[in-house]
Amino acid sequence: MGSVTTVENRSSEPVEDRSSPDPGSREHTAGESRPPSRSRRDLLRFGSLAGAGAVAVACAPAAPGTTPTVPAGGGGSGGPDAWSSATGMHIARRLTWGATPGLAAHISQMGLQPWLEEQLNPAALDDSHLAPMLATWQKPNQSAAQIKASGEDWKVAQEMAAHETIRRSYSRRQLHELVSDFWFDHFNVDVNHSAARPHLPGYDRDVIRAHAFGRFADLLPAVATHPAMLHYLDQASSRADHGRTPNENFAREVLELHTVGSSGGYEEDDISAVAHLLSGWSVTDYVSGFTFRASWHDMGPMAGRTVLGWSPGSLTGEAAGRAFLNHIAHHPATARRICHKLAVRLIGDHIGSGDAVVNRAVGAYQSSGTSITEVIRTLVLSGEFADSAGAKVRRPASLLTQLIRALDIAWQTPSNPDSFLWRNWNALAQLGNANHAWPAPNGYPDANGFWLSVGSLVSRWNMPVWLVYNSVDGMPYDAAATQSWAPNRKWGEWLDALATRIAGEPWPPELRASILSQYGVTDQTVFRSWDHHYAKPIITVLLQTPGFQRS
Repeated sequence: MGSVTTVENRSSEPVEDRSSPDPGSREHTAGESRPPSRSRRDLLRFGSLAGAGAVAVACAPAAPGTTPTVPAGGGGSGGPDAWSSATGMHIARRLTWGATPGLAAHISQMGLQPWLEEQLNPAALDDSHLAPMLATWQKPNQSAAQIKASGEDWKVAQEMAAHETIRRSYSRRQLHELVSDFWFDHFNVDVNHSAARPHLPGYDRDVIRAHAFGRFADLLPAVATHPAMLHYLDQASSRADHGRTPNENFAREVLELHTVGSSGGYEEDDISAVAHLLSGWSVTDYVSGFTFRASWHDMGPMAGRTVLGWSPGSLTGEAAGRAFLNHIAHHPATARRICHKLAVRLIGDHIGSGDAVVNRAVGAYQSSGTSITEVIRTLVLSGEFADSAGAKVRRPASLLTQLIRALDIAWQTPSNPDSFLWRNWNALAQLGNANHAWPAPNGYPDANGFWLSVGSLVSRWNMPVWLVYNSVDGMPYDAAATQSWAPNRKWGEWLDALATRIAGEPWPPELRASILSQYGVTDQTVFRSWDHHYAKPIITVLLQTPGFQRS
């Protein structure tokens, strides 16, 4: 951990921070007393007191219901008052892209249910302040034809990632950003797929984000007719005419990943039948939208067949395909799979598909005509949600925005836009969580174990170094200014203010005591002339504590 002092740029060359003198270096301000020789490497090394393995254990979530920040109660009953045992900090950590003590206090004062209803109506939340922040990068706002014509479609990945980091960090529509990310994972399209890439901004904007709080029965056909998905799963070129065998990729993933799941009750022969049913679902050309090519369509084995309780009857062509998608969107196996996946994202991967909270969500899904918002209400207003504080490990993209929001970093238009573009992308790519870059159709894993290992902790610890040491053009941070939070200029009150205003919870006692010892001070020590140099390493260690790895 002591060597974590660099971040990677586009060419993977180490970029050393030279924005301020290292404590103990030869650089110091004229007139200052020379500080003791303690570098940021010293404190970063000291921050891993028990070693990486022990910290990995500490970062692992506690069993639900045992975390001390959430009172026992609720018992998973899901009654109207079940949410009351969830603290504002738990709600902010789980349902936004980054908790702050101020946001937690606001939620506690407002109450979960009113706050949730406000978030479920994102159009009523003013996000106009984002437009100038996003204006530097225009590809996420462009059509596939415009992107292709620019000759720089390869920049789609980085520009979408920049937009998403900014929106997640500064948007008032936090839950919408969170749920949109869930749906992109569920209906994953890899941004590195060359044919799909120019269509990805429109897919995210007009399908995923537009339907995130709508009906699943509307979202599914919107996904199935978008050129990004049609190209990605080879459906755009799938033909069944003149005895051709249609490509089965799209049909397989519609059943296995998008709806009922591999145990949903279909057979292998059903995949071939559905591939025929959906033959002819294509695109006009490489930059245009969906079209149904009747000359490529043949019902084949689907004619007269029943799949998952549905048969085409007299239907054929595009109408038959749409009728089937509507049927499986309402299928009980789809209801359970979607509700379980949402429960895992919003509550934790300790939730089983047959748990009571999932059963209640399935009931809400079915009685509301596949309403996504009704499922979210059921899950969030449950005792299981209230009891799940600390049950999830933050994925790297969520850890990055949690850091930005906790530090209250104000956005500034970068002097070098490409610098921010690549540093943002590389920070997440190094941790295997670059935006929309999961190479398989199943999306990034929503499992704690995947994101937490001894090897990944070094890169996770590197992220706050990257921000606090001012390596990010566009996100400046003045660590030394936090000493003004101590009105009496004493070390003890400063450390406590850091924990309260950044982390929202006290320092781990042993770590706090070790910091005082490391710098040869006590709670009552008044700031010395050189102590501002220590703000960066101390804040970095605060951001590397296990609480920041969990939500």
